[in-house]
Amino acid sequence: MFRTGWETGDPAAVGQGTTKPSPEKDVQDAVCGITDLDAHSGKRSLRIAGKPYGQDRGYAYFSVSNTPVAIYPDTILSYWMKPLNTRSMQSGIDLTFSDGTPMRNSGIVATVGGGVHPCNPKGSVGEWKQIIIPVGRYFQDKTVEDIVFAFDGSPGDTGPFETLFDDLVIESKLSDVPWDVTAHPAGGVYAGRVNVDLKAPGAYRIRYTLDGTPPDSDSPLYTKSIVLDSPGLHDLRYVIQAVDGRLSCWTFGQLYDITLANGRP
Repeated sequence: MFRTGWETGDPAAVGQGTTKPSPEKDVQDAVCGITDLDAHSGKRSLRIAGKPYGQDRGYAYFSVSNTPVAIYPDTILSYWMKPLNTRSMQSGIDLTFSDGTPMRNSGIVATVGGGVHPCNPKGSVGEWKQIIIPVGRYFQDKTVEDIVFAFDGSPGDTGPFETLFDDLVIESKLSDVPWDVTAHPAGGVYAGRVNVDLKAPGAYRIRYTLDGTPPDSDSPLYTKSIVLDSPGLHDLRYVIQAVDGRLSCWTFGQLYDITLANGRP
C-alpha cells in the first residue's frame, strides 16, 4: 500500500524543491513541488505548473516516487485533484510498471473521473474532485515502479496550466490478509480418513478445489470440514474471498496422501 498527502510524516514522494519533468516537450518553466497554497485535507498538496508553447502538443511528466507497490486483484488507485484553469484539467497521475509499460496507454477508464490518460480532461476548475481507478482489475500481479504526475495538453493550446493533487492512495484490502489462512491438519501421509479444517481471518471466506486447479468464484465455498476418505492423492488448493466477491491473488495448497490403515491398496 502507498498513501501520502504530503503532510509531515507522510512518505517523501517528492522533495521540497522542484522536480524536473521527464519526458517533457514544449513546456516552459515546468515545476513540481509541495505547496501550502491549498489542500484537500491537511495543510499541503502537490502542485504542478508550466506553460505550453508552440503548435505541437505540450506535455510534462514528473516522476515523484519510485517506491515499489505490488498490484493485487482489488487494488485501487485514488487521488484528489484541483485544476486551477480549464487547460489544467488535462492533468492526472500515471503509473509506470516494472515491465516498462505505462498505465496511460492501456485505454482503461476510471470508475470516477473518466479516461486515465492525463490528456483526457478531468475534474472541475477550482474544485477538488476525486479520481478512482481500479488498477487491480487490469494490472494484477504487476508492480508499480514509478508514480508520475503529468500535464498532457492539446496541439496548439498555449498558455499556463496549474494543478493541485492531494490524498494519493494505492491500496488493496486483500494484500495483508492471506498469510493468516491455515489448514489443519497440514498436508502429509495419513492412514484412513482425514477431516481438514480451513480458517480465514475476520469475515473473509474461502473457496477451494481438490484436484489441484486454482480456485475461482465458482469453486466450492468452505463451510465445514473437508472430508478426505478415499485412498490416493488429494491436492487441496484454497484462496481467500472478500464478502463482496473479490478473490485474493494468493492461492495456497496442501497435498494429502490417504492410505488404508494397513497400507496402500
